[in-house]
Amino acid sequence: METKDRIIVALDVDSVDKAMALVKQLAPYVGCFKIGPVLLKPLLHKGKYEEFLEMAQKIEMKLFIDEKLCHSPEVIKDTVVYYNFPPIKMFTIHASCSRDSLKAATKQKGVTIPTNMKILVSTVLTSMDRDECKHIYR
Repeated sequence: METKDRIIVALDVDSVDKAMALVKQLAPYVGCFKIGPVLLKPLLHKGKYEEFLEMAQKIEMKLFIDEKLCHSPEVIKDTVVYYNFPPIKMFTIHASCSRDSLKAATKQKGVTIPTNMKILVSTVLTSMDRDECKHIYR
């Protein structure tokens, strides 16, 4: 594993052009780029999602979709298919959506998503302090 493979850069920008500029500048030094809701919104609403993924594939860029999915098992099952693009290597689900929803996502490995797709489970947001966690998760 190269040093750059250990580096993930968050593309927390609100425009496709800004994201592309960062990718072009940093791609030689970065193993993976994280796409969260801030960038997903313009990618999806401006019809640039597939174009962005095709560009990522051309330059052999790896992507991490950090959307923290949280929904019913059936919706999760139907949603993860949108991550079946070669540049996407991992995505997040929030643990609070239920064990059945987490299982629904993992059952899609080898069906609608690649078997080597990493599914990361987010348990507590970094913005939450101890008191907030006690209040919500007691």
